[in-house]
Amino acid sequence: MCQLLGISYSKPTPFNRLFAEFRKRGEHNPHAWGVAYWPSDGRGPAVVREARAAHESPLAAALASSQIPAVTVVAHVRFGTTAGEGSLRSTANAHPFLFRANGRDWAGAHNGYLRGVAPLERRPEGTTDSEAFFCRVADELEIAGPEEEARIVAELAGEYAGAGKLNFLLSDGERLFFFAGHPASAGGLYFLEAAHRGVRAVAVATKPLFTGEGWREAEPGRLYVARGGRVVESRAVRGAFRTVAWRAPGMPSGRHLSYIDYLEAALKEGRKAAVN
Repeated sequence: MCQLLGISYSKPTPFNRLFAEFRKRGEHNPHAWGVAYWPSDGRGPAVVREARAAHESPLAAALASSQIPAVTVVAHVRFGTTAGEGSLRSTANAHPFLFRANGRDWAGAHNGYLRGVAPLERRPEGTTDSEAFFCRVADELEIAGPEEEARIVAELAGEYAGAGKLNFLLSDGERLFFFAGHPASAGGLYFLEAAHRGVRAVAVATKPLFTGEGWREAEPGRLYVARGGRVVESRAVRGAFRTVAWRAPGMPSGRHLSYIDYLEAALKEGRKAAVN
């Protein structure tokens, strides 16, 4: 499946060590990679996306070895399942997705799949359900205004968590939102709060990095907000565990698999998946 990495620092800090470890996960998520990072000067994010495997990319290697300071980072490696010729070779389908709302630039990355996403005004440039979800987020944020942003993100998480598999990172450069729609054992998120040499940090990942020491499971169905290297808020998301009854034709009965897990397993085993 796709993998996520999010980082919030208390002051500008090089993120290359974490990214270098995360980049290795491109081996099993070979279709694209991307990073959005914010410096502390109000200019950002800088966004790098590429439709190739991160572990084979010279550009990703350069980023992993560069001492570039940032206060917030959103990164992604992609295992693509989008139908259509060329979809796996399209940079438009690489995360994070960038949008502007309430006078600020945002970036979002998603792990999972969604059915029935309906943006209001904005239309995706690529063909992924993930980008369609962030178009809907952008529409709602713009309508609501800055003071309602956390509430809107939580409501949209609740609206779509039951429409598939929804793990996501979202940031405006100051706050890092993260949400796991499933337990970590079924493909959720973990996070780590740490301090080192006067710098506080929160790291979020699909699976713990390095030894895994100190990482905690993000509670499923709860939206977290990190700022300045601390988790400053979390809220239960109403409706996050409603389910959509759906099973792909040919999916073994009695097995609790999401569609994306079923499809990835089929692709890895070299068999044709049954898709509606």
